[in-house]
Amino acid sequence: MNCPVTLDASLLIRASTRDEPGCGDCERALLLLGERKIPLVMPTLILVEMAAALGRRGAGRSTVSRVLERVRTLPASVFLPLDESLAEDAAALALEYKLRGADAVYVATARRAGAILLTVDEEQLSRAPSNVVAMRPEHFLTQAS
Repeated sequence: MNCPVTLDASLLIRASTRDEPGCGDCERALLLLGERKIPLVMPTLILVEMAAALGRRGAGRSTVSRVLERVRTLPASVFLPLDESLAEDAAALALEYKLRGADAVYVATARRAGAILLTVDEEQLSRAPSNVVAMRPEHFLTQAS
């Protein structure tokens, strides 16, 4: 499995939260992606979502800065800016598939990159269009082995 992967912020948050179910699968998926140097394509929105989620959970500025730096420097990662074109694609997906706004941005990013969308967001998984491969980290790990 060498096609690109788009990470949803939900997966990164789950990987950084030790007390949530499935955090181990999220961590293993991230390690596997790094080991195999699988290209990662993420929207710049991921940085905002990560900062917001960690801040709401009580993380301080220095902790959030460290986590964001790790995200920025993930091996083989490319960040797509949320420009007008990507926003229009995401808006169309949100309308057609009843996706939340940020979820639609990740789906649009994955579709544009021809990437697998890795997420732990159940609603995003169930509403992603059939032309976007969206999966949980445990399924990714099974298929990658």
